[in-house]
Amino acid sequence: MTLPEPVSQAVMKAHPKGKIKEAEKVMKPDGTITGYEVEIKSEGKELELELDSSGKILKTERE
Repeated sequence: MTLPEPVSQAVMKAHPKGKIKEAEKVMKPDGTITGYEVEIKSEGKELELELDSSGKILKTERE
C-alpha cells in the first residue's frame, strides 16, 4: 500500500531510522478514510502509529 505523502513524511520525521513494515487504511463503514495505522520497526523496536489523513500522529504504541 502506498501512503499519502503527508502520512509517510510524518512517520519518517518522527522515526527517521524506522522502516515501515505494514500499513493499512482506517475507514468508516461508508468507506471514508479516517486515517492510517502504520507498523514500523525502529532500532530493534516495533511500533504502531495511528495517523490522521493529514499526517498528524494520534497515537504511538509499542508492540
